Amino acid sequence: MHATDTRQEPSPSESTRKRRWRRIVVAAVFASVLCAAYAFWPRAARLRSFDPDEVARIDAQAWRHYYEKDYARLTRDLYRLCRRQLGASPARSLQIGWQAAWAARVFQKSKSREQARAALPYLEKYYDIIRTVSGEPFATDEAARLELEWWQQRRENAGPEEYARPMAACAAVLYGVFNDDIRQSAEIRARMMAWRDARGGAMTGDDWRHIEEELRRATRHLRAGVQTARAVSPPRGETP
Repeated sequence: MHATDTRQEPSPSESTRKRRWRRIVVAAVFASVLCAAYAFWPRAARLRSFDPDEVARIDAQAWRHYYEKDYARLTRDLYRLCRRQLGASPARSLQIGWQAAWAARVFQKSKSREQARAALPYLEKYYDIIRTVSGEPFATDEAARLELEWWQQRRENAGPEEYARPMAACAAVLYGVFNDDIRQSAEIRARMMAWRDARGGAMTGDDWRHIEEELRRATRHLRAGVQTARAVSPPRGETP
């Protein structure tokens, strides 16, 4: 007698389902690889080529969310700024946004210069990523130091003409040039910070629109400044 093979061949419907699932799995893996490549593939950032009006619009939103201590939206704003205007990859844009927003959070919670230094590593990482993706050969530690310095001066009630100097010097370190346009950009931004501080919690929609308009002027000066090199003396005491 011959042994009887009791195994059953899969039905046509079962074979079809298996093939369909295999195709779905392969497609999902392929899509995941594409998404990862899109998110993490290195891209060269464009530090000197940006739309000043769009930068000002996003920047004004970031200011508002900073003062409201809405760090999630602040991260989103900075992500959009890096993604749309710098052209950094999604992953790098998220890194930049998170480092900057976390530095702001650490600083806002500090009560002294010594405590505020805890924000410095995040600022250094923030600028380090920008240097990596842009290829700009600037001193990240110096840029971070100047950034934190003008934050400190603002909190210590220095006048806008004072903290505009380290702001301008920070931009000069980042872009490797210093001129009247960069100086004016920093001065306009500093005046708007003081203007907002004077209003505190009484800011209205019209007030924020005014800030956006002035930030637009500041950003136009910045773009003009980084695309030319009309050298002048750097801010006193804050040599880039």
